[in-house]
Amino acid sequence: MNEALILEKLDNLSSEIQSLKSEVQALKDTKQAHASSAQTDQTASVPILAEFAGTYNEKDFNLLVENLLLSVNDINSMLFKLKAGNELVKDIEPIAHQVYPHVIKFFAELEGQLTLDDVVALIRNLLTAVPALNESVGYLKSGIELKDELIPVAQILYPKVIKYFNELDGQVTLDDVMSLVQNLLTAVPALNESIGFLKSGMELKDELIPIAQILYPKVIKLFHELQLAIERSSGLVKVAGTAANSAMNFSLTDTQATEISKIIEGLDFNNIKPVSPIGAVKMLMDSDVQKSLGAAFMMLQAVGACVQVIQSK
Repeated sequence: MNEALILEKLDNLSSEIQSLKSEVQALKDTKQAHASSAQTDQTASVPILAEFAGTYNEKDFNLLVENLLLSVNDINSMLFKLKAGNELVKDIEPIAHQVYPHVIKFFAELEGQLTLDDVVALIRNLLTAVPALNESVGYLKSGIELKDELIPVAQILYPKVIKYFNELDGQVTLDDVMSLVQNLLTAVPALNESIGFLKSGMELKDELIPIAQILYPKVIKLFHELQLAIERSSGLVKVAGTAANSAMNFSLTDTQATEISKIIEGLDFNNIKPVSPIGAVKMLMDSDVQKSLGAAFMMLQAVGACVQVIQSK
């Protein structure tokens, strides 16, 4: 083998050995530094731990460490929530400074308007109206199902609603909102009475359902028979409509109505004079009698024509 190549490999090997020695020495120095710092920290913490000497044993410390390690996730979650709560408090604090005086003023104005009896009556009505509230919750569930169907419509209306509230910006103040809340609270007796009506209505509905279940088929049958009767009597309805239209087209002026009223007032059925056959012939010469006969014969002709139509089908 070439001697120059052997010498080169020996030099490389010696350089690697020197590098390993330097790394080992560095590790030793680092370990000594950590040991010295740990000893210093232990020395610093000894006065603090000395106050609890003899109070706790090694088993207690081991149990504490075990519980801490098992609760790491819970502690982290609690710390995150605490941090979020602190951030929320910082955000709400300016708003609270503005709202607090209005709240104090609001409750001061309510003093004497709302009694404990009103609140107790409201709670009693709420508790006794639990069945009605349960049914209302059922309706609410149905409404939530309806919500899924209304989402597309809401997506269309949402921009318009946002534009509307932007236009209202500055028109509604906090005092207006507080006045509305005050009116709602002072209307607690009326709200109690409304809840009572709601409860009575629900009870009445429960009582009427059996009756409705009995009457519903009969009502449906009645309307069906009525519909059939109307279909069968469509010709009569048409004739009656024509007669009604003719009667509505017949009109009298004020002068005519006055003259006819005078003639009717002049009739006296208590003083009817008998008419002989010769007198009847003479009466036929009267123009009024002739006109009445003409009207009667016109009606008779119309009735005869109707009879002929009915017979001929």
